[in-house]
Amino acid sequence: MSTLKNFEINDKSTVLLVSNEGTLTGAPLFLERLATGLAKSQNFYVVVFFSAGGPIVSRMKKNGFETYVSIKRTASPWKLVALFCRISHYIKFVKVLWHVKPSVVYSNTIVNCGETVLSRILGFPTVLHMHEGMNFASKLKIKLVIQASLCIDILVGSKYAGRVLHALTGHEATVVPIGISGARVSNASCLPSPLILRLGILGTLDENKGQLIALKALALAISEGMNIQLFIAGSEVDKNYSLKLRDFVVTNNLENNVFFLGRIEGIDSFFRSIDVLVMCSYDEVFPTVILEAMRERKLVVATRVGGIPEIIDHGSTGFLYEAGNEYELLECLKYISVRDDIPDILERARLNFINSYEISNSISVISRKLLLISKRK
Repeated sequence: MSTLKNFEINDKSTVLLVSNEGTLTGAPLFLERLATGLAKSQNFYVVVFFSAGGPIVSRMKKNGFETYVSIKRTASPWKLVALFCRISHYIKFVKVLWHVKPSVVYSNTIVNCGETVLSRILGFPTVLHMHEGMNFASKLKIKLVIQASLCIDILVGSKYAGRVLHALTGHEATVVPIGISGARVSNASCLPSPLILRLGILGTLDENKGQLIALKALALAISEGMNIQLFIAGSEVDKNYSLKLRDFVVTNNLENNVFFLGRIEGIDSFFRSIDVLVMCSYDEVFPTVILEAMRERKLVVATRVGGIPEIIDHGSTGFLYEAGNEYELLECLKYISVRDDIPDILERARLNFINSYEISNSISVISRKLLLISKRK
């Protein structure tokens, strides 16, 4: 049991945070930051339930949070084994609910449908924070409709996610972005070098992230005499796509220009290695890597999809292009190489981040909502 139990919590509202995983990805990372912020507010006693293990689970246990882990999914091909695993998971979740008796339950994704339904059946007020875009949410439409109907309140990670929610369920929601800390992690030079343009992509290697478009734009740029390097960081989730990327590099003789970094533990070395963050995604709700680039004073070139245009004002705080269009991406890169107002763009982007997306802003909104709901019970 956590050392936090030693504190006097009778006058605090207990909040149960539910995460579908404990990996170092957007929603779980934000949940960790949210838990820390809520605990510091002195209004909440925070309990966390994970449906899978991961580095964040260990970190939260180490930091004294009352933490529970239950494996919802199994790699076994046997359906009965998978069913038994799922049933056992939900039994454990119910036991945690009954033991903790939270004033309010916060779910960080629509994937947590079973946990949301059980929380409401047992009479616990539940808040859903939706971070999914149309591509993913439409596949889970029934689960989303059920949760939208049951939850006391719904939050969305961007205006785009709000439009997705309304289109699929007819419900409205409050926009609460996944904020990040304003403290820089890299002290590298902010301005692109006049000798070589170093690009970076950070994200899992899969079709939606569109790394192949960056490779195509890179090949075109090099053929026109530009001196460019591309650093691709991220774990492989689609081996066929990863092979396609590597084959393209070899076929086009880009071995000296493209570097696959694999999964990285920290972003500090990544941002020290690049001048420009490139995003080639086909669908994104609210990518925090853009916020990280703004904070680290790195230029951003990203696709005009999902919630990205809410963060980037084209030509003012970064540059946007159409997803899947390597020629338009090339034009952005060529344009960057001759711009003399890059310092102004970087400063506007940094101020935009501080004023709108620093983590304290998001935690403040969620804290007020959770407190109102818990007192209403």
